[in-house]
Amino acid sequence: QGLLCDLFGVAMASRSRLRTKYIAPIYEDHVVIAAVKIVSVAETSPGVTSYALDVWCEDDTGKKLTVGEALVHVG
Repeated sequence: QGLLCDLFGVAMASRSRLRTKYIAPIYEDHVVIAAVKIVSVAETSPGVTSYALDVWCEDDTGKKLTVGEALVHVG
């Protein structure tokens, strides 16, 4: 959720949904890179924009460690 707060601001935490699952083990010395891809953007009400996102974490070789999705409402 840290990456989403960096992108959309801390206030988005109360107006968002994030679901993730681990698909590979993460070890103490692992390099972990958080990533996000915008799937869609829509104006869901006047002044509110909703972003559907694919989110994941990967290691420094590009192997995915977690996968998930997020829905963020901004405005």
